[in-house]
Amino acid sequence: MTDGDVVPERVHHTGHIPQWKVDEVADIKRLIKEHNIFGLAKIRGISSSQIQKIRQETRGDLGIKVARNNLLRRALRDMGTDISMMEAYVEDQTAIIYSDLNPFKLYGLLEGMKVPAPIKGGAISPLDITIEKGPTSFSPGPIVGELQKAGIPAAIEGGKVVIKTTKTVVNEGDLVSNELATMLARLEIYPLKVGLDLRAIYDDGLIFKPEMLHIDLDGTLRDLQRGYSDAFNLALHAAYPTHDTIITLIQKAFKDGCTLCLEGAIPAPMIIADLIRRAQIDLIQIASLLVDTDALDDDLKAALSSVPTTTQAPGEEAEEVAEKEAAEAEEKEEEKTEEDAAVGLGSLFG
Repeated sequence: MTDGDVVPERVHHTGHIPQWKVDEVADIKRLIKEHNIFGLAKIRGISSSQIQKIRQETRGDLGIKVARNNLLRRALRDMGTDISMMEAYVEDQTAIIYSDLNPFKLYGLLEGMKVPAPIKGGAISPLDITIEKGPTSFSPGPIVGELQKAGIPAAIEGGKVVIKTTKTVVNEGDLVSNELATMLARLEIYPLKVGLDLRAIYDDGLIFKPEMLHIDLDGTLRDLQRGYSDAFNLALHAAYPTHDTIITLIQKAFKDGCTLCLEGAIPAPMIIADLIRRAQIDLIQIASLLVDTDALDDDLKAALSSVPTTTQAPGEEAEEVAEKEAAEAEEKEEEKTEEDAAVGLGSLFG
């Protein structure tokens, strides 16, 4: 190059970010800040109509936003160290879910909105698929051979196509053949549930995975009711006064006091009538031993003849009544408190 040569200008390339991307990242960050929790969900395999249906049926409970993964990652990184950890769950096709529900209710809501779906040939089965024995809706014909080719034990019985035995046709992790997928669909067996699959939920610095949010509500409710009942009985037998046991304890103390006065023949106002009845029963029983002698006057003989035959010992009737009433009171109290426990658990998990 000589002094007369013209030196070309150096070209500087400036990266330009489209405004819609900037706005998209800002919108994601705004929604995260405005809601108590957010989650990331897998949306591959879900139709746009199903996503719209979920949006409509959950309006007011959650919001769904589908964005490019790189924009999601950028927004999460901008939100700080804790939230940026959710970046690990951005993969494949992802939607971000915003809500003010607690994580358990959000997970339960989304799981409840999943719909049955057939499994496709060539897919890896996420669960064991079992076909139950019994009749089908098919008429006899080539369908029997097609079912058998797919590994389904079919036969004709009584002019109908039936599944002869209950069989697990594919195990979890196995490849589903095209023939089996076709036959399952024709049998209207839809083993999958399609919907928003939550990968993780962020709530105030905590990250919840789906396995942490899956709760057997009925089993948990039974465990809580059983635990409450055991604790109630322990407190009752230990005479431990609590808000829930104090009424039953007072009732039991009253019954025990009445029984003690009855056995000790203490003429307390509450049991004086029982003492008189017991004395009368004792008198009749003693008189019954002398029925064949001349020791009884006419009044006792007349009284004895009007009393029905019984094998109960003196005082047993009064004691049984007291015990029955105490048992009924305890049972009613347990039923009430179990109902209270059920209501409390329902309010927790929706």
